[in-house]
Parts: sequence; structure tokens; C-alpha cells
Amino acid sequence: MGGTFGPLLIVDSLAHRPFRVFAVDMDGDADLDLLTSYYEEQTVWFANDGAGNFGPQNTIAVPFGPYWSFHPADLDGDGDQDVITYSGIFPNHVLLWYAIDGGGVFSNPTTIDGTAITNYVLATDADDDGDVDIVTESSGIGVRLYANDGSGAFSPPQLLDAVIQITSIQSGDLNGDGHTDFIYASTLSDMIRRVLGGFSAPDTAGFTNGDPFVDLELADLDGDSDLDIVTGQQQNNHVIWMANDGTGVFGAANVISNEYPWPSRMFVSDVDNDGLPDVLCSSSIFDRAFWFKNLGTSTSIHGAAINEISAAPNPFHDRVTIRADHALLATDRLVITDTRGVLVRELRGNSSHELTAERDGLAAGVYVLRMQRAGILRSATHLVVY
Repeated sequence: MGGTFGPLLIVDSLAHRPFRVFAVDMDGDADLDLLTSYYEEQTVWFANDGAGNFGPQNTIAVPFGPYWSFHPADLDGDGDQDVITYSGIFPNHVLLWYAIDGGGVFSNPTTIDGTAITNYVLATDADDDGDVDIVTESSGIGVRLYANDGSGAFSPPQLLDAVIQITSIQSGDLNGDGHTDFIYASTLSDMIRRVLGGFSAPDTAGFTNGDPFVDLELADLDGDSDLDIVTGQQQNNHVIWMANDGTGVFGAANVISNEYPWPSRMFVSDVDNDGLPDVLCSSSIFDRAFWFKNLGTSTSIHGAAINEISAAPNPFHDRVTIRADHALLATDRLVITDTRGVLVRELRGNSSHELTAERDGLAAGVYVLRMQRAGILRSATHLVVY
């Protein structure tokens, strides 16, 4: 049954204060490993054997001080997941990155910035030039961009916004113009701020009732092909979402829940494999994680799926064959999105039971394949690209 979870599986019983975990293929073997950092200790990863069993920890970095933030990304364009880290304690504050050789072995670190106190790190193609840049919140300075030249060499920081004490920074195309935009929140106000593609002057994207936002996620929750906001507020225990009108303007807060105290981290993923992005939330004082099922819109599944689809090979590297138990009509839409619901590829049926799709630059990761007929979602499955 979708959305049903088994018992807790312990990966490392000696872990001390892990503060964030990424599921990412660190060794190039087409399964998802675990990457995390232990506060005041080290950044480590655990290899997956392909069956969900994890080996001993592999150390990437020993800090100069407490770890505050880290992020995996392919910074040098070689197809492998590198790691960005920040650690610091006065007078040492170091933002740096480690290159990986594809087999899980890391190089010595390369320093990006040895002076700024960095509270948040986001890896994204900020300037739309095809490589991964770094956006940070630097304490007492604001939101800053380090532009990548494609080889892993970074420019001096460019100030995007002087707002400080950022809780979360996310990126995506908010207004449908094909450029990367940024959205972020600060503990100092109840406003959500944004910088549109081309680094426009920052402005306000949304606000509520005086309670600051603790975390942000972007996802298409209502199936209208734009990115909505999912966030939480701790003073009133709200988990909320705000609909995007397609131009980057967000509507009033829709309360998903106010039952669980102190929401801390937000995540969006299709938990129950029904083709719709659900919302997950952790509570820092309740020691619990929760998920909220997306009940769908007019494009949700109506009854049982009437045209089951499958994909093979899956995971795939170069191409994948999509199979349906009934012929795919020329008017059928086969939509590939990321786990947030963001469209990355669209195919059409070919009046047969099979359709081959080329990778065509699709980044390694997990995707959702949806089959739609006459605007109705009929079937969905996951795709894994390595």
C-alpha cells in the first residue's frame, strides 16, 4: 500500500547530532546513498548496496569548527556528486567544496570563501549558464551568489539582498519565463522575499500574520504547472501552502495542519505513489515526522488506474522504454516531472503499447512519470536516472 512505512532502520547508532540528510548517488552505482553531517564532527556518507542496506561511514571532511550547512552538487561538470560544506568558529569561517572521482573518493578541499559566516547553502544554476552556482546567506551581510565558471572555480560573491537571518532559500522558475528565480524567508519578519531571474531588485512574494516562516519548499501542489510555496510557522503551529498564479504572485495561506507543535522542516514528495506531490514535515520538539496526503484536483486519479504504465530499464542511463497495457493514443500526454511536480519533459502517445524516451540531458535523480488522457491522470510511476 502506498504511503505505508515499516519500522525504523538504524544506519549509524553512534551518530552525534546529524542535522540534515540527502539521499544521493555518491559512488555512481545507480542507487541512493546517504550523505549527512554531524555537528562539530564531520561530513560523512553511507553506501547503499542496492537493497537499502548501508555500509560503514565514509568520511569526507573534518571541520574547522561546527558544521552549519552543506549541499551535494556536480560543481565541475563531470557527472559526479561533489559536496559543498561550510564550517566555522571564530576566527575561521570556511566555505569550501570537495570533488568526487565517481567512486565515492573525494579530493582535498577547494576554498570558495574563507571569511564570511555562512548560515545557509543552496546549489543551483543561478545565472542560467548550465553549471551549478552557490547561493548563501552570510551572517550580517545577506543573500549572496558565487557564480561558477563551469570548472568549479567561483567568482567573488555578488550581493542579491541585504536581508539577514534567512531560514531557507529555494530556487525555481516562479513566473514561467524560463529563468531561475529565488525565494527565501527570514526570522526577522513574516515576509517571504524573492529575486526574479536576471537578479532583479528583491521584493515581497507573500506574507501572513506576524509569524515568521521556518522553512520553504517549492512544488506544484495544485497541478497547474507552476511552483507553489509550502512552509511552516512555529508560533501558531501552522503547516501551510500558498498558490502561485503563474506569474510569481502568491495567494493567501492555505492551512494544511495546525495540530502539531513547532514544525521545523518541510519536504515535498510523492509518498504514496499516486502521481501527486504530498507534504512532509518534521517537528523539532515533538520528535516526530508527519506526512499529509495530497487529495488532488481535477487532474487527480479518478478511481483505479485504467492504463497501467511501466518503464524498463529502471533505473536507466541512456534511454527508457515506457510500456502501457493499452495503446497510448496520440492525444495522451506522458509527463515527466521532478518529485516536486515541476515539468521537465513531455511526450505524446504513438498509438502503440510502447514508447522509447531518450535521456537527452536529463540530470541523474528520481522523477515521476504520469500518463494523462483528456486532462485526467490515469497512471503514474517513478523513473530513476543515473
